[in-house]
Amino acid sequence: MSKLVGKIITGVVLALLFIVLFGSASALLTKNSYRFSSQYDGYGKETLKITYNRGRMKMQFIGKDTKDAIVISKQFFGFFLRFGSHYYLYATEQDGAEKHQSFTVRSFFIKNVNKSDAFLISDQRGVFVAKNGSLINLNSVLIGTSGS
Repeated sequence: MSKLVGKIITGVVLALLFIVLFGSASALLTKNSYRFSSQYDGYGKETLKITYNRGRMKMQFIGKDTKDAIVISKQFFGFFLRFGSHYYLYATEQDGAEKHQSFTVRSFFIKNVNKSDAFLISDQRGVFVAKNGSLINLNSVLIGTSGS
């Protein structure tokens, strides 16, 4: 019984190691940038810029109101794993220029439609609370462009 448990644990560890190595190798071969945006009638717009550079990533999120004033800004710096069009980010999240940082894990799907057009799908998007207290349901699909 003990040998069987040892073989199962070894198999699971090897499978996990293979998955991480595959995602890391794919990330090390990735060098691209994206710019996505979305509009919210009566509220404003959001812009998401992502840069992938051989395993490292930088992401900037900016939300603006209808007068083009910045309402929210976030920056993410860290590493990513890539499995085809699926990306898993492990990063520090920083609100604007403040010093406060926190660790975050994000996942999403980026599909290139052609050489320059792309879209991002994420199920980790929820709601944004506006200053007047109303809830804005954030779009799960962002349309944008790709450029190396």
